[in-house]
Formats: sequence, structure tokens, C-alpha cells
Amino acid sequence: MLQCRLFTFNFPLLIIHIRREAIFYIQHLERLQRRMEIDFISEAIEEERFWNRQMAEHAQFISHLLDPTEVGLIVKANEFARQFDILEQKVPGLAQKNASIGLLTRETISATQSLRDFKAAGTEGLLTCKIKSIIIPLLADHVLREANHYLRILNKSKPYLQPIK
Repeated sequence: MLQCRLFTFNFPLLIIHIRREAIFYIQHLERLQRRMEIDFISEAIEEERFWNRQMAEHAQFISHLLDPTEVGLIVKANEFARQFDILEQKVPGLAQKNASIGLLTRETISATQSLRDFKAAGTEGLLTCKIKSIIIPLLADHVLREANHYLRILNKSKPYLQPIK
């Protein structure tokens, strides 16, 4: 597709997005297979950076798959994309600052809960034909489940990100 030898109705970024998720998952499995020691803070930072990017892209996909008449939803989706882009950019600089990481994680949890609620309402709106879009309900359900998955990861990492006293 990226070399113009295959046509699909998927965005090129969606293919890259899915591939990135698969690679991330495989890397986790390989670390487990090798029984590598886990640095929980580094792991939490890596997870947060990765999933903030994924959440930003979800919002972008939603924005671009909505009918152009759904202006309010498009604006809201674009706001979420910007919010998660900003959160992703904040993560790498915090590697040595435990207190700041915890604060950022709390901010990320709040943003992810809001995005999850937006996705849940969107899924319901698609299923009840109240939202005009070319988003298939299965995709809407998938991105909703990923937001819930990310919230579980964030909530599990909170104890490791508390400031050291």
C-alpha cells in the first residue's frame, strides 16, 4: 500500500498503527521469554509513551471517519488528539523525575477516562444510528476496549510512580 502496489480503504497510518501494536506486543513477549529483569519505572514510562501515541491516533482516526456534518464530534476528537500528542511529548523527559512521572500519569488517567467515555458514547451512537460516520461498530468497540486496557495499565503502574520519600 505504501509503495502503491496495493489498494485499500484503510489509512496508511492505520496500517502503521496496527503494526506498531504488534511489534510492541512481541517485544513484551520476548522480554518475558528471556526472563529479563523488569525496571517498573522504565516499563511504565515506555507504556505511557506508547499508549499516549496510540490514543492520539485513535482520536485522529475517529475525526477522519466521521461524516463532515458531525462538526462537534470532529472538534472533540481533534482536541483529544492534541491532548494525547502533548502528553506523549512530556513522557520522555521524565525518566529521572519520579514525582513528575506520577503527576503526568494522573493527568493521563484523567485524559484517558474522558477519551474512553467519548469512545463509549460514540460506539453507542453508531449502534443506534445517531452518529453519521463510516466507522464500523466493530472498530469503535475495538478502540473503546483499547482505552479500557490502557486505563488498567495506568492504574497498575501508579504505585511504582509515587515519589520516593
